Amino acid sequence: MGNRKLTNTLSFVLMISDILATIVAWEFSYYIRFVVMDNSQGGLFEIFLYYSFVLAGLVVLFSTSNHLYISSRYFSWYNEFFLVIKSQIQAVAAFVILLYFTQPDRLSRLTIGLYAGFGFITILIARGLFRGLLEKTRRQGHNLRHVLVVGQGTDLEHYVNLLSKHPEKGVRFTGWIKDSGLAKKYNIAQKNLEEIPLHGPDAPDAVIIGYNSNNHYELDPILFFFNKTPIQTLIIPDIENAFIGYTIEEFHGVPMISINPARPNAIQLFLKRLMDLSISFIGLTMLLPFFIIIAILIKLTSRGPVFFGQERMTQNGDIFTIWKFRSMYINAEKDGAKWAQKGDNRCTPVGKVLRKISLDELPQLWNVLKGEMSLVGPRPERPVFIEQFKHEIPSYMLRHRMKSGITGWAQVNGWRGETSLVNRIECDLYYIRHWSLVLDIKILFLTFLRGFVHENAY
Repeated sequence: MGNRKLTNTLSFVLMISDILATIVAWEFSYYIRFVVMDNSQGGLFEIFLYYSFVLAGLVVLFSTSNHLYISSRYFSWYNEFFLVIKSQIQAVAAFVILLYFTQPDRLSRLTIGLYAGFGFITILIARGLFRGLLEKTRRQGHNLRHVLVVGQGTDLEHYVNLLSKHPEKGVRFTGWIKDSGLAKKYNIAQKNLEEIPLHGPDAPDAVIIGYNSNNHYELDPILFFFNKTPIQTLIIPDIENAFIGYTIEEFHGVPMISINPARPNAIQLFLKRLMDLSISFIGLTMLLPFFIIIAILIKLTSRGPVFFGQERMTQNGDIFTIWKFRSMYINAEKDGAKWAQKGDNRCTPVGKVLRKISLDELPQLWNVLKGEMSLVGPRPERPVFIEQFKHEIPSYMLRHRMKSGITGWAQVNGWRGETSLVNRIECDLYYIRHWSLVLDIKILFLTFLRGFVHENAY
């Protein structure tokens, strides 16, 4: 079977899997609502079975529009996760609107609510099983895509390196043209353009091209050559100063490259905010007695307020007031703003302990609850220092592409206090470029393991 036919078959199987998962989730929701919870209403099974096919059709419709039935072997699985969420939200919304205008008396809000949870989980499980089976097949040498590599770009090499470590993606490199010695490093055959078969079973399934920006002039003749073939062509651009990446957008047919954009989409931001709200609310509620004890200790050992507010900069350059337990004597900055240092005599006895184990930061849960901060993100800095740093480090202001956090990738890697600011910014930009909800959870976990108590916390 040809690769295109096999791809179409697998897409069809995945579509059937989504349909069956939707029907199972809907019927299970019906069972919970009208059998387990309330068995007094009979004769509804046939009606709800009919609804399941309507809902399944909507799921397929929106999954198709979100490109969930296109091979994703060249891209990250994480994108698929959020596209499934997006498709489910769209399908449920359309289903509710459809029932409201056609059969409002049959609209069971509880059943729909149950499905919203079960449907997402069921489809993810089905897709996970499908992906697992597919990856096992690819590891065994089946369902492969043979890819030709062209160029010597840094990002292209990184891409080849990643795919070489993941045979489950089913990508095999058949040759490398104009490699500048990189092909030997990855055990890929060096080839010339003239010897590449362009038709038949030996032709590559795809061509991936990547040049460094100073060699971009070599791109046009390569594209001109492969545009006369049916081979799929992908380009990995090398863009200078794209520290946190780029996206390609289109306005009425005019392509545009957005440099250093904010990474998360609306659904990802919603889930991140939901996690922030949940954990900050629970944290403030559970820690309230502990807050009272700290407040009493602060008042007993030094004059001044319990809490200390200070201007900081967050996403998009917005200024907000960050809250901490006061750990220094009042008028500690009468001679001007300066960073805390090891053995800083401005700290109160209680403040030294609080700062050493990072408990002075706990009131920032209130900032998180209000939406001014996130649990995880680049640490917010004071505007007076930002004016200095942004001239010393060209990429410094890019850390404000995402909302500031209580903890971050830099902090759990030890870059805090009087440590390298450059390394701290590199960690912040790494976090923004590779952001995911999983990374946030990992950082929170690492914060509890090694983030509270650290030699550079003072």
